[in-house]
Order: sequence, then C-alpha cells, then structure tokens
Amino acid sequence: MGKALPFLLACLFTCSSALPQQVATKPPHTKIVRAYPPGTIDGKDHPEQIPDLMAYRLFFVQLMLSPSPTLDENRRYDAKLSRIGLSDFDRVVVQVAASNFQKRYAFFLQQYKTAPVDDAAIAQRDSIAQDTIQDLHMSLSANGWKRFRAFIQGEKRHMKRIPMPAMKMN
Repeated sequence: MGKALPFLLACLFTCSSALPQQVATKPPHTKIVRAYPPGTIDGKDHPEQIPDLMAYRLFFVQLMLSPSPTLDENRRYDAKLSRIGLSDFDRVVVQVAASNFQKRYAFFLQQYKTAPVDDAAIAQRDSIAQDTIQDLHMSLSANGWKRFRAFIQGEKRHMKRIPMPAMKMN
C-alpha cells in the first residue's frame, strides 16, 4: 500500500488540475438569427417605412389589460405610459383613449375569431386605430401630442412589418 498511495495522489492531482481547464474553456456564444420572409421591413433600419397607423395600433394593443389585471400588469402598464413623459392631464387622456381602444378592439377580435380576415375586417381594425389617434390629437395638449407622436415614432425602431403569406384558395 505504500507504493499505491503516491500513485493515487498523483492521479488525483493530475485529474483535479485538468478540471479547471475544462470548465474554463466554454464554447463561443452563438447568436440566434431569425430568418424573416422577403419584403420584411425592419424598423431598426427603416423606421420611416413602418406605417404610423400600424405603430399606433401596436402600441395600443400592447397597452391592453386583462379583465382583472394583476398588480404586475398594472405596473407594466404604468411603466409603458411613464416612458412617454406626459403631464398628468395628458396621461389621463391617453389612459381613457387606451381603454376605449381596448373595448372596441376586443369586440372586433371577438367578431373575427372564427371569420376570415378580409378587406372589411382590415378596414374595421384600422378605423379603430384611426379613431383613437384622432381622439388623442383633439384631446391632448399641444405638448402632449408632440411628445406622444415622437414616442410612437421612436417605437418604430422596435417593430418589424412582416408581409402576410399568400393564402391558397381551394
């Protein structure tokens, strides 16, 4: 056993000294790149090509709350609104507009839950957003509208417009 002990200690030392080297060498970080279909507009590169109507609609859809919002949902809602930098009055105006948008948009979604989305559906969806924009333009202070519009323009940098795939007709 006298000769075996130094051999075992040498093996343990060799194995344990190799371990940190193995842990230290990690595979390089790989970034997942998504492939978008041809015709996709990336707002990061071309925010001017993201339609205003779409940007406003997406913002209001993002603000929609569940029927019984949790404390976390309310916090996220408040955080989204506070990023705009509105006065208290203008913030209330946006909250009322968002609530009205949500009611109309939820009804629209319920209508088209099982129906095909046709030109009439797109027109109805767009009119909900357009009405909301007009209400805000008429109700916000001049500075509030300026801030809100600038905020939406800035949000376009985080949007992508992906073309709808062609639907096969039977």
